[in-house]
Amino acid sequence: MSGSLFIIFVSGMILLTIISVLKINVDRKQREDQELIRLNRNTTDLIMGFIWTALFIVWSAVFSYIALNVYQGLSEEYMDSFSQLFDIEYLSSLRLYFSENLMLSELSTIAYLENNFFMMLSWMIGTLCLSIIFIHRGLQKNKIYKNGILVNNKFVNWEKVNNYEWSKIYEKSLFKKNKYYELIVSLPEAKLWNSKNKVNLEVDYNNKERVENMLKKYN
Repeated sequence: MSGSLFIIFVSGMILLTIISVLKINVDRKQREDQELIRLNRNTTDLIMGFIWTALFIVWSAVFSYIALNVYQGLSEEYMDSFSQLFDIEYLSSLRLYFSENLMLSELSTIAYLENNFFMMLSWMIGTLCLSIIFIHRGLQKNKIYKNGILVNNKFVNWEKVNNYEWSKIYEKSLFKKNKYYELIVSLPEAKLWNSKNKVNLEVDYNNKERVENMLKKYN
């Protein structure tokens, strides 16, 4: 990956992260006065966020391991500080020097780092940005509003809810006992996959009647 392509990729990922976070925050802020009930968090997005975080840690460890080995192998004669590993021009000059002097072992080491430098950094930054996006999405709660429902950070008007059904009572007991109903909501057909989108929501036991009244009003 070239330096210019790296800059474009990183700029795009950072911009995507900022837009994603701001859009969710602004949308929720604008609907604050319409909020009635908070439901469960977006668990799937939260899990995806942790997966991307794990991948970020893996890529960071791989990059650090390779960079440290290169530095230890070249530091005595050719590098004064660890920061020189991030100086692409200096790495290129070392590569040319090793090539001209037929220093094959050193050439192989520096060439590997130089050739994979931008690729590894891209994976690190990309996975970090995706982990931020998905964890932020996952921490947001689904909500019941006066004029609709917020599901997985997407707002749906009550009129567009195709169908719904209640499950039996469940009980959480991890931190404190809490009874809730599982509400299965059928949303409009997804345009991309042309299939009905059913979402499972957790509604507190004490809030069932309020939610039921809202659903009956429009369905």
